[in-house]
Amino acid sequence: MTEDGRIRDHVFVHGAWRDSITYSILEHEWTPADVLDPDTVDGAPAGVAPPDADGGQ
Repeated sequence: MTEDGRIRDHVFVHGAWRDSITYSILEHEWTPADVLDPDTVDGAPAGVAPPDADGGQ
């Protein structure tokens, strides 16, 4: 996955302006969700908590 760009001061969250980052991924780099290990949560290895819904902000 490659960071393509940053949209400065894009959203106002929890009293502050936040940037948004856009990413791209090539088709050959993609792993479809149906082939991921069933012992993972949101693609994270077992025992690793997935990130917060708000990105930890």
